[in-house]
Amino acid sequence: MKYLLIGVVVAAVVAAAVVLVMVLKKNVTGGYKQISQDEAMEMMKRDDGHVIVDVRAKEEFDGGHIPGAVCIPNETIGEDAIAELPDKDQVILVYCRSGVRSKEASQKLSDMGYTNVYEFGGIVYWTGEIVIDDTISVTFVNEVKTADVWILPEIKKNLDTTVWGRATSAKQERGESRTLDVASVGEEGHHIVRVIDKDGMYYSVNGLTLSDGCALYFREGESPMEYYVEVVDADGETVGTYKMFAAAL
Repeated sequence: MKYLLIGVVVAAVVAAAVVLVMVLKKNVTGGYKQISQDEAMEMMKRDDGHVIVDVRAKEEFDGGHIPGAVCIPNETIGEDAIAELPDKDQVILVYCRSGVRSKEASQKLSDMGYTNVYEFGGIVYWTGEIVIDDTISVTFVNEVKTADVWILPEIKKNLDTTVWGRATSAKQERGESRTLDVASVGEEGHHIVRVIDKDGMYYSVNGLTLSDGCALYFREGESPMEYYVEVVDADGETVGTYKMFAAAL
């Protein structure tokens, strides 16, 4: 009976140790720590000398990033010293667009000797503040029906752009207007305007050059699938009227 009791105690201790190891390893992957975005937000509130690292390409970073982040593209991280990260023991919070490149970069940073690397996924899931370094102010006026508008830089020709979706997520009723800060792509740059209606259709027009203070008027055409965008500059002068292409979302 004594040996049986000892065996039971030993088995319980071993099981507890295994559980403890599993808990300790749960959020540690290959030398870096994987945390939730809520945990990252809490860590960002601390004045502990941490640095937020965005490992996307520079043009992605310029299109919208977490406040205070520095851009160190994943492909530039290797064996050479990183000027922006001189302290190997400081807290480093790493993110990318969807969470793939951030994991690669975090592993590389860990391999380089950084001891406090925390990876928290992609900006597409971020619910906190996002800043755009170079912006213009554009007003969208809806004269058709309940709809949402996305204004995308020419380089992003798909709907997988949560930064912009979040910036314009509030639906507008007929007659309502809303002013948005969107990325400026330079005097010669073009934008894509997409209006998403409540039925899941989107109406898109490419190649619009938008200036600071301009307004976009979304209007119906002569047929059910025909819509137009009138672009008016800051002085109230019409710059152009563009027919929109309609498709299912």
